[in-house]
Amino acid sequence: MPDHAKFCPECGHAAEPSSDASGSASRQARDSAEGDRRHATVLFADISGYTALCAAMDAEQIQALLNRFFALMDATIVAYGGRIIDHAGDGVLAVFGAPVAHGNDPERATQAQILIRYGRACDLFVSPDGDRCEWLGVSREIALDIAASFDRRACDRCEAPFIPQYAPVGRELYLAQRALFARFDRNSMDALQAEEAIISLVTAVIGHAYDRFTSTRVAGFDARDDLVQRAKSLLSRNLSAAQSLGGIAVELGVSPFHLCRVFHERTGSTLHEFKTELRLRAALEMLGSSSLSRVAFELGFSSHSHFTSAMRTRFGRTPSQLRQMLA
Repeated sequence: MPDHAKFCPECGHAAEPSSDASGSASRQARDSAEGDRRHATVLFADISGYTALCAAMDAEQIQALLNRFFALMDATIVAYGGRIIDHAGDGVLAVFGAPVAHGNDPERATQAQILIRYGRACDLFVSPDGDRCEWLGVSREIALDIAASFDRRACDRCEAPFIPQYAPVGRELYLAQRALFARFDRNSMDALQAEEAIISLVTAVIGHAYDRFTSTRVAGFDARDDLVQRAKSLLSRNLSAAQSLGGIAVELGVSPFHLCRVFHERTGSTLHEFKTELRLRAALEMLGSSSLSRVAFELGFSSHSHFTSAMRTRFGRTPSQLRQMLA
């Protein structure tokens, strides 16, 4: 009978293990039972504000969110050499350094958690269909004319005529943009009117960017700008969740006083004002598809009257009036 055969090729009966094979199996069992000692790093990640999300979303939406969460987390962990141990509720448990050790497993776990916290967390709430957005475009010639109206040297930089690359816009401009797209959806504008409205809105946005650039220009992008960007990302991660100043400061690794001072210095607004602005702009997107009470609840307003008061303060109109305007 051939060596290491498990069955007899003639009769089909199980072969008797050789003494060498029995000894090897015994040693393997003993080694497996004894195990080995090694350093390992355990990583746990879950969804912040998951309980509030469950209260505000349908079961199908929660399941879809969890599926995307686990897919993103698992891919990130495996990419850095980790091993998934368990999925429990909204949490994922993983280990780095076992059963395969790489020599730098703590660093691998750290890099994975940084990507999970500051990269994948944002991806989680992006539409699975991709970056769906509305945009306005003008011709190259018109763009140069607009730039030249704010900067006479813009025509000398034909490939990059605009100095400011990014600037937030005020609430009135945002409302004007939403109203313009609502009119497009209703087909209530002819070509000439639409072209004039687009040029007017683009000019206003670029003018706002130039005004902000010249009034708040600073040398380079420093650590304070990075802190502000991380704070904005944290505030926008879950608009319905209640957040404390102390909790935000701890997560960003700074003192509450330093966070408040730098954020106001760089943005001109408080953390609460910034988050309220995000909530109200999100509300404009939801007015046509949900009841006003549901919009208020899903965006974290304490009551319908609180929501109405905030909309009137920011946009000069009640939610009902805005809904009619954008219908």
